[in-house]
Amino acid sequence: MEAKQSLLKDTRGFSLVELVVAVVVFAVGALAFAGSTAFLNRQTTVADLDSERTAALISTMELIRATDYDSLVAGSDSVGRFGVAWSVIRSAESSVVRVITTGPGLGTSPGMGMPVIRPNVQDTFTYRVLEP
Repeated sequence: MEAKQSLLKDTRGFSLVELVVAVVVFAVGALAFAGSTAFLNRQTTVADLDSERTAALISTMELIRATDYDSLVAGSDSVGRFGVAWSVIRSAESSVVRVITTGPGLGTSPGMGMPVIRPNVQDTFTYRVLEP
């Protein structure tokens, strides 16, 4: 009997159960890593598109701000992959400029309502210009 106990104590290595548990833990970790990598890639793409859209908007707003108040009229431009159009609504003491950027961005998928990157997403910005 002592010989069997000493033989069991001297065994080294992993049991089959330990090996299966280790493989399952590794697989769960690998799947979580793959899922987070895809999520981070998508978030980076969305952030890049938002930055490009903001640059297009800033470029257009600088053009509008450099225009004389009395010469301010509606127009459109293309900045990078974004189309930018603006309209001017005049009032007694100021003008309201409505700028619409159109291009790739985050939108919702039809039917499912899930956020996806769509080719023609519109974003609106309203800017008030005071009469000098």
